[in-house]
Amino acid sequence: MPLAIYSVLAHARPDHATVYVPMPSAVGEGDVVTLAEPMRVPRYTLTGDLVDGDAGVARAGEVALTVPADARVELDLEDFKLGELGRRLRVAEVPLELAPPFAREGRAQAVWALAPFAMTSTRPLGVRLPNTLRLPAGSPVDFVAMGGEILPPASNAGRALAAVAGRVSADGASVETDPGVGVSQLTWIAVRARTP
Repeated sequence: MPLAIYSVLAHARPDHATVYVPMPSAVGEGDVVTLAEPMRVPRYTLTGDLVDGDAGVARAGEVALTVPADARVELDLEDFKLGELGRRLRVAEVPLELAPPFAREGRAQAVWALAPFAMTSTRPLGVRLPNTLRLPAGSPVDFVAMGGEILPPASNAGRALAAVAGRVSADGASVETDPGVGVSQLTWIAVRARTP
């Protein structure tokens, strides 16, 4: 079995994050696959506005998700079945030492798990997170998302996706994706200061 194209998925909705972890490249003793570290599914600590396909901004504490006017969003079936709770923005800030492997792969400095997990959008969703890195106003940052594609040839579940450009807000309070860019799927999001 080509382990490199597979990931392990832990579901813990609606109160905890869902997470993918890539399989290791080799099996252990007795054909047993052992993950290098425990899989963690943090509890969402913030629950906010509905994200149900209407354009606008959904907020949970200092975290905001912007849905463009011409976007069509689609919830994952598990969240759809939860009704109103499944459509609410849910957030967990995750310490780096407890973050899944994609965060290290993406050189993350701060990490959040967001839900509705695996919600997709036909247009990029803008993301705003608190500036926990205390970077100066206007500083460039990168947003890195955890992949969620489970089928070959594009399998990337649990891996760091290409970075999306962002900046620290003028007041220094938050980091936000640049206008017109963002994420196409809601998942774990990591932030790092952009280096030349």
